[in-house]
Amino acid sequence: MPADLSTADADVLQTWQYYWANDNIDPTTGKRRGVVLLGHSQGSSVLINLIQQEIDGTSEQNQLVSAVLLGGNVQVPIGQPDGEGGTYPTATFQDIPECSNTVAYGCVVAYSSYDEPGGDDPGSSANFGTATASGYQILCTNPTALLHGDDPSTNEPLDTYLPSEQLANGNILLPNGDLSLVLLGFTLPSVSTGFEEYQGSVDGRRTYQDGSSWLQVTGDTGLFPSSAQTSSLGLHVVDYNVDLGDLTALVAKQATAWLAANGS
Repeated sequence: MPADLSTADADVLQTWQYYWANDNIDPTTGKRRGVVLLGHSQGSSVLINLIQQEIDGTSEQNQLVSAVLLGGNVQVPIGQPDGEGGTYPTATFQDIPECSNTVAYGCVVAYSSYDEPGGDDPGSSANFGTATASGYQILCTNPTALLHGDDPSTNEPLDTYLPSEQLANGNILLPNGDLSLVLLGFTLPSVSTGFEEYQGSVDGRRTYQDGSSWLQVTGDTGLFPSSAQTSSLGLHVVDYNVDLGDLTALVAKQATAWLAANGS
């Protein structure tokens, strides 16, 4: 039975509407602020519904700096950045495009990560990356390639961050602590900080193959459990973590571009 997200949808919608009416206008400048939306998995699904209802194709779209919607299957026509204002009605968004080297802000960053071995694709049992309509594909962007202005299909060293045992309240008997169920099979670093950075330990490449779209992660995949390679979820639980450093830098770059364009 599919999850019922109606309550979550209503909560997020009401929160957005209150924010837009009461908090989005800067009291000093009188201008509307730019907005970054971050979602993952069910959170991405809820944000997709919000964006479709409130932002896509409306004046509110002008305030969108970036929508980072990971693990959520954003669908676009093959070879197109969006639905072109209704030309492609099955596209997730009609007017908000994918982020690219020519679209610096006001766009979507989306991917699902897998560490498939030997050039395999995630397969028909994968939960993410397969379009629901002919002529469409699931959007996949490589944040590191975007950050550096490289070809999106380039294999790029990712800036990975994993939570530590300390952050998870781990102990000798239960090293992953509060995250034991979520990060089953992961070996979390035992360091004094909340996260450990693994700059360049793994690479990522946007991959379109056999009807599937995903961020292919290679390199020191010992950071992840071997079971991830055969799981229908892939690296879903660490979609943000696999490139958290570059995602953060990319959003900062997008915010700078938005501010420059909007005179703030």
